[in-house]
Amino acid sequence: MEYLIFFREGPERRRNATSNLGKYRLCVWKPSKIRLYPYGIKGIMRKLDFISVWVLYYLFKPSVRDRYSAFLLYNEGEIIHQSVVTGKSFKYPFMKEDDLQIGMIFTERGYRRKGLAAYVLREMLNQYEKPGRTTWYITGKENIASRRLAESLGFSEFSEAIRRNIFVFGKYEVIDESEKLREEVPDYSAITEAPGQKATKEQLARLYQRYHFARQFAEGKDVLEIGCGAGLGLGYLGRVANRVVGGDIEEKNVNLASAYYKNEPNITIELMDAHNISFPDKSFDLILLYETIYYLKDLEQCIREAARVLREGGIFVVCTVNKDWEDFHPSPYTYRYFSASELYDLIRDKFEQVRLYGGFPTEHRGPGGEILSLIKRSAVRLDLIPGSLKRRTYLKRIFMGKLVPLPEEITEGMAPYEAPIEIPVDKVNRDFKIIYAVARK
Repeated sequence: MEYLIFFREGPERRRNATSNLGKYRLCVWKPSKIRLYPYGIKGIMRKLDFISVWVLYYLFKPSVRDRYSAFLLYNEGEIIHQSVVTGKSFKYPFMKEDDLQIGMIFTERGYRRKGLAAYVLREMLNQYEKPGRTTWYITGKENIASRRLAESLGFSEFSEAIRRNIFVFGKYEVIDESEKLREEVPDYSAITEAPGQKATKEQLARLYQRYHFARQFAEGKDVLEIGCGAGLGLGYLGRVANRVVGGDIEEKNVNLASAYYKNEPNITIELMDAHNISFPDKSFDLILLYETIYYLKDLEQCIREAARVLREGGIFVVCTVNKDWEDFHPSPYTYRYFSASELYDLIRDKFEQVRLYGGFPTEHRGPGGEILSLIKRSAVRLDLIPGSLKRRTYLKRIFMGKLVPLPEEITEGMAPYEAPIEIPVDKVNRDFKIIYAVARK
């Protein structure tokens, strides 16, 4: 995700808030040793937000702690808006020691577009701004409402930013134009499933399901996998297909797969941009786009290219995590995730027939599973999930027990197989972790 950093030099001329709050009441809350979160907070995830505030509050040095407060707007006993102001921490290295950073801004749905966030932030600025102190505001580049709020309060755009992982935490860094160019093609090998990498048994089963599902369409066919990574599934498909081509934009992945399959005459590996596939029209019978869909900047262009190089009657298979799954968490370098209906809408205009399938049901987990799910959702909400697969391995080992190494290639029966189940194309689906689209040209 790309970010924008806004700043405001203080103080401007002091202004009293003019919004008519009516029955709403503004309170300022600081953590205490006996109170983890303020009264009126509903929902476990909102409470976890404030528990994280409590933890950080008691980790900060006293001079910074004095500038750590949550501004809360109440409607009777219910909190309808929250905003937090903090001092400098390792997350914001561009700040001076005395600067402020505003974040954790949230307004309940029924109270949005009433000017409440602007009112609360003005009160916050009036209380904390002083000569020589800069106030910082970070928002996602695509968050138009948040950007407009910053501009309405007199903030100016400072720079684009990137978030770098430090173990399980992250810090925001200013980037210049030369660094932006370097970031355009990230090191995808860090997030690629590769031989020897430790994985959970379910991760292994998901990998097996993807290629076992595709194999039914591959027999005697010419197959292309877009974003093949380290090529773990190419050999499995190559044993039934006429020809298999694996393409990936990451040179490290291409080199790894090329070295492994160098003696397989019907398998070739190419450095490939999914937005510009270097094959003539109607070159393949089956095209796979497995877990690569999130990393494509112009997905529609990729789908156009897939349709172009696919022969009449050919099949296009897409595999993606279901963003409506309760325990879904995003990966770094991604642009967009899809629900079942969104995936269908994306593909249907380019193909004659599109069917959706669900894999790995989100079955009842029991008490232990519910606790693990809660921990995972909390880590996602607090942005504590490490970026690389290697770093995530440590968390998997702690919470999920013994891990197994990924093989050099998929083999028959390496994991239990459950066939994906056909699902409706026009309904919200929270019953499956994985969504497949099978489109026929």
